Amino acid sequence: MSQDLTYRPMGSSIDKQIDCQIENRADQEARRAQFSYSAAKSQLAALVDRRDTAFELAPPQKPPEEIRGQLKDLISKALAERPEMAAARANEEIAARLKTDAWAQFLPTLAVTANARYNDPATSFRADSSGNFQGVAGTWAVAVALTLPLYDGGFRYVALKDADSQLRTARAQTRGEATRRSARVTRASGARRRRADQRPGGSW
Repeated sequence: MSQDLTYRPMGSSIDKQIDCQIENRADQEARRAQFSYSAAKSQLAALVDRRDTAFELAPPQKPPEEIRGQLKDLISKALAERPEMAAARANEEIAARLKTDAWAQFLPTLAVTANARYNDPATSFRADSSGNFQGVAGTWAVAVALTLPLYDGGFRYVALKDADSQLRTARAQTRGEATRRSARVTRASGARRRRADQRPGGSW
């Protein structure tokens, strides 16, 4: 009894599968990069108040000037000029106004109303103190009303607590952003110092 053995090389099929997986992965990475690029252009268009993304990004023709100075001066400059810090301070101001508005709900309300009317003296008469009738040309009235809120179901206290919570959150975000800005400036300053030390004849 004889048995025929047939040898089938498997290396070629495995290589094809690997190549196919590499191509699929590269295609996915390319699509992901294109999506990130489109998202970045959309965000940039929103920042510059542009309605379309029909533009391309390119590196600046002239690199920005390097900022030098003492570490504390650089940190102060970053905290004063960075847009992230400006946005955090703006949120803190908005939260402070909300607290002011919440306190204003405890104040009384003053309302002043005025009313004037003109009448034809030939058809409108009024008796005076002596009993004689006189023509009336017009009438006017002014009313002043003062409303003092006493009870509103606790709504004012809830609004005050909510505004105080938002103000604490905004202040915490401002402190956190300041800490991150200071840490980034410190790291960048340290990296520049290390590069200067490694460079022959380099100076700080």
